[in-house]
Amino acid sequence: MISSFKIISCDLGPNIFWQDVVLSFKSILNFKKDGLEIIQLEAAFAKKFNSQAISFNSGRSCQMAIISALGLKRGDQVLLQAYTCVAVPDACLWSGLIPIYVDIDPINLGLDPKDLEKKITKNSKLLIIQHTFGVPAKVEEILKIAKKHKLLVIEDCAHATGVKYKDKYLGEYSDAAFFSFGRDKMLSSVYGGMVITKNEALAEKIRAYKQSLDFPSNSWIILQLLYNPLAFLIVRSYKLFGLGKLVHFLAKRFNLFSKAVSEVEKEGHNPGYFPKKLPSVLARLALSQFGRIEMFNKIRQKNCKLYRTQLSTLNLKLPDQNLVQLRFTIQTKDQDKLRAFAKQRDIYLDRWYDSPIAPIGTNLAAIGYKPGSCKVAEDIAKKSLNLPTNPNLYQAEIKKVISLV
Repeated sequence: MISSFKIISCDLGPNIFWQDVVLSFKSILNFKKDGLEIIQLEAAFAKKFNSQAISFNSGRSCQMAIISALGLKRGDQVLLQAYTCVAVPDACLWSGLIPIYVDIDPINLGLDPKDLEKKITKNSKLLIIQHTFGVPAKVEEILKIAKKHKLLVIEDCAHATGVKYKDKYLGEYSDAAFFSFGRDKMLSSVYGGMVITKNEALAEKIRAYKQSLDFPSNSWIILQLLYNPLAFLIVRSYKLFGLGKLVHFLAKRFNLFSKAVSEVEKEGHNPGYFPKKLPSVLARLALSQFGRIEMFNKIRQKNCKLYRTQLSTLNLKLPDQNLVQLRFTIQTKDQDKLRAFAKQRDIYLDRWYDSPIAPIGTNLAAIGYKPGSCKVAEDIAKKSLNLPTNPNLYQAEIKKVISLV
């Protein structure tokens, strides 16, 4: 049954269930940074992806670790797509690389191979393939170009944990890949990430890099552990005499609600907690959710199929296939109107990515993005809107979103 006090949101704890809230409290009471859960989580990933697996406190840290292990030099160029989060170019900049932005394919919202060819220079050394919202990029075509130009390849699987493409999981097609356990990803420990690679020599370099790092501060870790209980309470009591709304306001007012992207990152600066090791208490949360990833993905796929079936007659541009998607992206010129209309009915739709380099308000000049350089990405950012595929939503709630659209 749908609670009359509950709101529907794409990004407020989409994977959080009661057991995650309880586990967060247990982790606060049984607080430790270095423990068995880290080893168990890495072993679980290694087994699933038939690869070496090394954990970090975020996807950004994972990305920096891979770049360091690949031996890239300051000033080398990295090719990455527009229509992405500022976290991706930031991690490149913090590692001394120069980001070169490639436009996107309007169907799968991943790298456009034709524009990729145009952007490659003699200084291009690395390519990052992003699987946007879990939709596979044009892997074979892109890898062929990478091989031709002798580019190293990283897969950004932040949106695609456990998603298969043909006979392999996304993440198994490159020199190395990274996953994110951010609060609104396929699985969540609020912050966290994992590197996988089949190259044992590369894995040893990444492990050595990890061992040189510290754990995040206790206060930073506690902040992440508070997120699940707060988000769970906010979503389920938002309309209960305004309790959830008040909790949300107070949590932000007193800096108890950790941000996915800090203000300094929007300016291209490192806030100071990347790169770091993944603490055991967050590994515990990730391990619990990784044990449910197949269930989560089946629910997401079912929700996507329902959206596509029910919305196919409308004048909307929909994703091309029935896939396991982190968010179901539609394209409409009435983006803002639909979002406002939904908000009035306690459905909080999401505009991510609302800028060619999200979030909106990012200093594009600071991260080397030139307006007009990726016109498809810029156009789609103006009209894309995300519908929730959350595992913790009932089918009746998905149908409510469909009815609203």
